[in-house]
Amino acid sequence: VQRLERLYNGRPNDKEKAVTHTLEPGSEHYTDVWLFGEEGKPAWGLSASAGYRNLLAQELFQRDQPTPIDQQTLASWERKSALPALLNADNPDLSALANAGGKLFLYHGWADPLIIPQPVVEYYRTAAERSGGLDKLAEHARLFMLPGWGHCWERQAEAPDQFDPLEVVVNWVENGEAPAQIIAIQRDDKQQVVRTRPICAYPAEATLVDSQHPERADSYQCRQP
Repeated sequence: VQRLERLYNGRPNDKEKAVTHTLEPGSEHYTDVWLFGEEGKPAWGLSASAGYRNLLAQELFQRDQPTPIDQQTLASWERKSALPALLNADNPDLSALANAGGKLFLYHGWADPLIIPQPVVEYYRTAAERSGGLDKLAEHARLFMLPGWGHCWERQAEAPDQFDPLEVVVNWVENGEAPAQIIAIQRDDKQQVVRTRPICAYPAEATLVDSQHPERADSYQCRQP
């Protein structure tokens, strides 16, 4: 219980403030794969974090760092390193994209236990401020947050999460059909459709309007919160 509380509150201990965004409730479906692992199958997240940690250590000290480091040490290394400027996709100025007539279809899983979802939402909000508001940004960049979806389809979600992102982009770029929503599908082990659900362009949310058929996408409407 104490371990789970630390995972969700982002604080090194009870006396300190949160130092980072953390897992969202609902990501438990994937934590055995990414965080905890099992006998003979180390957690994938350990490999991912070790890879980044070793990139920093190699640049700064010309050696690997085989053991984990605390958040303060990591932050100190990042301040000294040239890697964040190369690797971090955090520039909210999308004016060049807009001026070139490009389109950005950005989607992310609310249950992603590796790339934490809240920073993506914050990035989009900041980009909206730079662009003159959400409506202005939506002309060339739209964000879709998928409930229940993990990182890279490593396991079927317990919610509708299957869709064709290329089709969305083609319709937007080639046919001028800006996506207000996408329809996600959930299938069972026999590939039969279990339920469908609209995924709304941020910040709209799927609201149930027909409680008799919650498994059908047409029982929902995208509404502003």
